[in-house]
Amino acid sequence: MNKLPEAIFDVLYLGKNIQDRLNDFNISEIQFLAYLSCLISLYDKNPISFWKYQFIKSENSSPYSLEIHSSINFLKQNGYIEETTSYYFKLSDKGLNQLSFFDTLNSFNVRKKYLDIVCKSLSIIPLNLIKESIKEEPIMKSAFHSAGKRFLLDKDTPAMKALYSDFSSLYSALGNEYSNNLLAPAIVWLQSLSKRNSSV
Repeated sequence: MNKLPEAIFDVLYLGKNIQDRLNDFNISEIQFLAYLSCLISLYDKNPISFWKYQFIKSENSSPYSLEIHSSINFLKQNGYIEETTSYYFKLSDKGLNQLSFFDTLNSFNVRKKYLDIVCKSLSIIPLNLIKESIKEEPIMKSAFHSAGKRFLLDKDTPAMKALYSDFSSLYSALGNEYSNNLLAPAIVWLQSLSKRNSSV
């Protein structure tokens, strides 16, 4: 495959988990959940570079990764995913086989930890609510008021400092009890973001 392997894997892994719950998926859903997975990796004290690809703000003020978009096009053109209705997709048998192969590779184990947390959160919080909650996190909130196109994850911005302040509050509230179980912090954070949205 001539695309970024991590982005290819993320699309297949997230797509499979979404379609298991909702029958199919669209590009926006993958973009949001990939971005959330990246944020959870930051909460787990990984550097920004760990995720291998970046995000910008899309025209509709959502997180957007060119690597994710290109990977979806690549997977569609090569028969790994197939269109179900306009703009919606599901993994083909070829795509499922490719994901099974990826699952045998140790190189994806660490990032799968964060993708899996996001997928498990779908069983607790509806996908649409997760998307709305992500729009309330400090970086997306700041980007909404910015006209320029820039990488969302820039360690030197006030928004990034605000994100880490959120994470610090989570650490303090939950302590070390959930250091090996990131699902609880993810759910608590998403719920707190949802409350910010409802209070506006």
